[in-house]
Amino acid sequence: TARFMFTGVHVLSADALDDMPPEGCIVRHAYRRWVDDPETVVAGVVDEGPWRDLGTLAAYLGAQVELARAEGGALVHPSAEVDPAAELDGCVVGAGARIGPVWLARCVVWPGARVIESLEDAVVTPERVVTVGA
Repeated sequence: TARFMFTGVHVLSADALDDMPPEGCIVRHAYRRWVDDPETVVAGVVDEGPWRDLGTLAAYLGAQVELARAEGGALVHPSAEVDPAAELDGCVVGAGARIGPVWLARCVVWPGARVIESLEDAVVTPERVVTVGA
């Protein structure tokens, strides 16, 4: 028997939202009832594509860096403003971000964030810089 992991991605009808518990486990409180009801259709899809658990900041950053490096070293949204003197190694830069003449290694810069100092192994949001491993 094959074993699979539920990734938490749901496609539900609007009616299903009425069956959601206000708190607690939706599998025990909603899915169990749906599976037992012969009138309700519950189906799953097995995706054979690559999958990563991004449940930690380090895992999230690692996946983004891997993606950037696979695309040539950096992924920069066209609306981002990057100083020509900036150096980006393994970075993903979101829409409307602004990056000064800095060096960034293994960083994710969220949409609208501003970077004015060199960083490595960090996620930069519009509100703060979070260094991975610190």
